[in-house]
Amino acid sequence: RRLGRVRFASDDTTEVDDEHGSDDNTSSAHHLTINININNSNNNNNNNPAISPFVNGQRWTVSSLDLSSNPIGDEGARYVAHLLSIDKQLEHADLSHTEMSVSGGAMILNAIASHNRTLRSLDMSGSRGLQTTQAHGVGVELITRSIDCLVRFNSTMRTLSLRNCDIGRPHAGELARGKLSFPIMKALCNGLAHNTGLIKLDLGMNRISFASLSLLCAALMRNEHARLRHVLLRGNPLGSAGAALLAMTLRARARQTKVRTLDLSDCGIRALGLVSLTDAVSRIPSLAHLILDDNLLSDTPLVAHKHDLNL
Repeated sequence: RRLGRVRFASDDTTEVDDEHGSDDNTSSAHHLTINININNSNNNNNNNPAISPFVNGQRWTVSSLDLSSNPIGDEGARYVAHLLSIDKQLEHADLSHTEMSVSGGAMILNAIASHNRTLRSLDMSGSRGLQTTQAHGVGVELITRSIDCLVRFNSTMRTLSLRNCDIGRPHAGELARGKLSFPIMKALCNGLAHNTGLIKLDLGMNRISFASLSLLCAALMRNEHARLRHVLLRGNPLGSAGAALLAMTLRARARQTKVRTLDLSDCGIRALGLVSLTDAVSRIPSLAHLILDDNLLSDTPLVAHKHDLNL
């Protein structure tokens, strides 16, 4: 018997929706399609009762997994990584703000990169598992290799959200030696240079400045077959120089780029950056939405252009 939905509520009760149930007796396997949505259930790092039943057996098929804002930690990440490696129908995973470390993030990304071929959207926003600015050693090497492989070779993922993960912040150890290093950003961009599946990329609030933005622009320049349509960079300190660099990159790829939405809200852009973006808008046929809310434009004479630029 196939049940339509299983939802886990915050009090650990289970609600079963059987309106789509089927009396098909021809199926020999005990198959169950599940939509798990656990909201703030306060799971701790050592006990994940809501997760373990679904990954310790082979009978479950999960199509959508929402563990956002639950402190599942690395132990929970191990369960989820196992699920990602064995499930053949999982399409959506929201693991934002789940308090896993670099080790947990590496397990998740490695499982997707190595085994999963069905995932269409992944949200790891606010994940400490991607905040490698203070980390070092094997954990960083594994997570950078995993995210490179994930983005480079995965052909099913359409949406990747990595908001508020500090991936644009310099690595502390390298900075102490006088070097600028952005391990996660570099690995992500290395993969993006070869990716042909992603449609939406959300890198908002990641402390991406001109230096780390240059990695993203280089990837966009190298990839002639990119399908990216929505690039969201809200809340990064790009400044006018970063806006000009993005405009130059997209203008150079005007005929190839498919970008329709470019969100540069709250990026510290002033008049000079607005001039560059205005010029780019007129030269890029695909660009339909340029969002520049909360930038430093009100004190310039170009404020009259806000209506035209969807500000």
